[in-house]
Amino acid sequence: MANTNSHSPVLMIALDSAEPRLIEQWIEDGTLPNLKRLRTLGGYGRLASSAKWMAGSPWPTFYTASTPADHGVYHAVQWRADQMKYAPITPDWKPLQPFWRSLGKVGRRVIALDLPMTFPPEPFDGLEVYSLVNRDLLGSERVPASHPPSLFEDLRREFNFEDNPVGDEIYNMQHIKALFRLRDQLIWGTRLVTDIAQTLMKREKWDLFMVNLMATHRGGHKLWNLSGSWETVGEGKSFDALRDVYIAVDEAVGRLASTAGMGVTLLVFSLHGMRPNADRSCLLPEMLRRILSKETNHGKVEQSPYLQPLQMLWQVLIRDHLSSDTRFLVSRRPPFSWLWKYGWLMLTKKGKIDWATTPAFAIEADLQGYVRINLRGREALGVVEQGKEYDQLCSKIAEGLATFVDADTKESLVESVKRSHQLFGNGNQLKDLPDLIVQWNPSPAAKLRAVVSHRYGSIPWTLPGRHPTGRSGNHGPEGFLLIVEKAVKQSSKIKDANILDLAPTVCALLKVPVPVEMHGNVIEL
Repeated sequence: MANTNSHSPVLMIALDSAEPRLIEQWIEDGTLPNLKRLRTLGGYGRLASSAKWMAGSPWPTFYTASTPADHGVYHAVQWRADQMKYAPITPDWKPLQPFWRSLGKVGRRVIALDLPMTFPPEPFDGLEVYSLVNRDLLGSERVPASHPPSLFEDLRREFNFEDNPVGDEIYNMQHIKALFRLRDQLIWGTRLVTDIAQTLMKREKWDLFMVNLMATHRGGHKLWNLSGSWETVGEGKSFDALRDVYIAVDEAVGRLASTAGMGVTLLVFSLHGMRPNADRSCLLPEMLRRILSKETNHGKVEQSPYLQPLQMLWQVLIRDHLSSDTRFLVSRRPPFSWLWKYGWLMLTKKGKIDWATTPAFAIEADLQGYVRINLRGREALGVVEQGKEYDQLCSKIAEGLATFVDADTKESLVESVKRSHQLFGNGNQLKDLPDLIVQWNPSPAAKLRAVVSHRYGSIPWTLPGRHPTGRSGNHGPEGFLLIVEKAVKQSSKIKDANILDLAPTVCALLKVPVPVEMHGNVIEL
């Protein structure tokens, strides 16, 4: 039950990575009746997002109300310059503090369910469940947790569910049968989270209730279309699995809003959207190698004789040839889920690199391309001098990338290349971000057959007509906010808002001081 004091309680419903264009289209045509009704009662607008340049950054950007240059997170596994290797984000490295865990200090009680890209909950005045269905998490263990510690087990017994009813994403091409099963799992998981949220809303006191519905995220990646599948649907049939997921999420929003009742301020939002998958990052290492040198060993991984057989085992026996049923079961359980998601990355990145002859290298990315300069004084084995040499190298790489085009359409492969400090300023964590961020042409990458440069030759696409990651969709540059509050005019328009503004706005709604370290502004309602 909501607390009744001088402020109105706030209910925040995150539709993780829900695409604003789909929300707007399906509100308009009545596919999403609950969101349509709420839209007529309040304000709506799109949110600018750090996802435009770093697909993995929006949740830390939102919950710290700071830019990636200040929080330093762009992926769950990142490059560590001091160790010259990849490592999971951990609290000792990035001590991220979500704003809701501090609200108890100012007398506001919070309940938070299944919020992404956070560390396991710490003691605070409220309840929090970590990894209920969501699997986009930070930390090295990534296992379900809660505050108080007994809460997760209590909920599991009460609602009769497994540790994670959906499991990790399978980074591979799949059959349609597996995609429809994913749709059903996402719908089931949405209803489970909604059931739990409704129960806690009714029996607990709260000032801020936050719940994340992750189905629109995983569904957007895997169900956008069939370019991540080995098959196509039959003639005359359509693939509406993603629409089914959005309908289930709309139903959940209606149930949660009804349970919260009158007098509660409601915020429904996404921090970034979804589009057809434009990710070409798998091509970046070879593009970069050709730009840096005509010598084939420049920046090339020299693998140990024991590594190649392991890679072959992973690809031939495990990744590509297990049945979809077996892959599904393996991907659900830690530690196999962690190995499934990051094992290929670790295997392919652990080879011996001749750092003395490697001035720059591509680092792990989910959408945009990321380039790291092997900078002396920052990288443990850096060779590039700061200043003029660094600037010249960045310019050379950007100019070289601009020469690559689609071999068939002749469209440029790269829309732009930016330096992180140009986008996010000179924050304390800038040193951990990529030096260069490559924005790909927004057209679907699956359409590629090959890319070609008049300077650097041709590079083939692995699976023409398909995306080898199995992701048919990937993150879009904007989110959205729908707010129903007594001061907000019905059917009004929210303008010029940013995901940085959400946390300060919630503080203002709860009538607590906005912390000075928050970069955003209170949205004008």
